[in-house]
Amino acid sequence: MKMESIVHKNTWVIIVYYNGLEWIERCLKSFENSFFKDQIIVVDNHSPEKIGIELIKEQFPAVKHIELNENIGFGRANNLGIEYAIERNAEYVFLLNQDAWLIENDCVERLVEVAERNQDFGIISPVHFNSAQTALDEGFGIYLSTSKNWQWASDTFFESKKEIYELPFVNAAAWLLNLKAFHKIGYFDPAFFMYGEDVDLVNRTLFHRFKIGFVPNASIVHARENRPKSINKASLSYSEKMQFYGQYLALLKNVRWGLGKAFVKFQALWLTHIIEQIAQQSWKRSWQILFIGFRMMGRLIQLYLSRQKYKRGFSK
Repeated sequence: MKMESIVHKNTWVIIVYYNGLEWIERCLKSFENSFFKDQIIVVDNHSPEKIGIELIKEQFPAVKHIELNENIGFGRANNLGIEYAIERNAEYVFLLNQDAWLIENDCVERLVEVAERNQDFGIISPVHFNSAQTALDEGFGIYLSTSKNWQWASDTFFESKKEIYELPFVNAAAWLLNLKAFHKIGYFDPAFFMYGEDVDLVNRTLFHRFKIGFVPNASIVHARENRPKSINKASLSYSEKMQFYGQYLALLKNVRWGLGKAFVKFQALWLTHIIEQIAQQSWKRSWQILFIGFRMMGRLIQLYLSRQKYKRGFSK
């Protein structure tokens, strides 16, 4: 397929914005020479940092905006962007984090080109590099190592790389979604606020027999290694609470397992987290994690019904 034909594929880029002034200009500038530069949607998740939104409006007037009156979470905000694209007959959507940017101007085009030839893939990612482009993003490197993808390593060594490789998981920093698959898999589950929603969507993608993969000749920077980390050892920060909540919810909602297996894995992880905090004599943190787990168990009936809904799948 010639690259020129990709311009006719209705593809929209979706970026959820929240206090992203540090990165958003570089993120949007990386699309300046893309075929899809006029099909970018920024969803303002009620960011208190208004200067970033003003910068987008002034410097990138072609960007479409969805401005929210409250922070509804990462997954739900992406859902609104996806709905906007679907209303305009999109065939693909490219979800990109605000703290990420394209390395190649035609990165999205490359992904779409590969997706057109590999319709059994529901989610396709580029390669993720760190801020300095001196190494793989740490998380992406872990995904590669856990994939047991010896063929990718062998092909890289012998310089005979294929156009796409399977992965068991890749985080949602840069996802090309094939909407033919997405209509079956369904949107991000609004039960997740932040953290875990991408794990849940990957599990549902695999459950409905679509593949996850990455394209080695398309790449982005994901500038997350310098994010501030919690230093409060006495109690959980809000972000940490959301991480535990997202991990437990994703385990219990994993439709690739029966509910019994999911519950056992949740309990094992929950107990491990509590023991880790007790070992560090972080009593308040251990009680907070205990409470989060009890909240999850109180939602088991609701989670069972949700699992059944996502197992059935959806239609356009």
